[in-house]
Amino acid sequence: MIYIVTLLALFFLILIVYLLNKIQTDRSKYQSKLQVLEEFIIHISQEQRVQNNQLLITQELKQKMKTVNATLSKEIFDLNYQLFEELEAKNK
Repeated sequence: MIYIVTLLALFFLILIVYLLNKIQTDRSKYQSKLQVLEEFIIHISQEQRVQNNQLLITQELKQKMKTVNATLSKEIFDLNYQLFEELEAKNK
């Protein structure tokens, strides 16, 4: 009877050690997968920041181009108006 109890205790002890080892191995695998996922998220976040900065620069550039285009159009119109006035004054 003592042998059976000893064998059962030994069996359960081996089972506990095996399960603890398996838990530790699974934790290590989980941590490595989690680290890869965290690195991927960090990479994606950095790319998103870069794209947001590019978008802001694009919007700023678009606004500046609009302003420059309006100013240039006004100056060209004024220059053409002056040329027409000078041509008209010469023709009289």
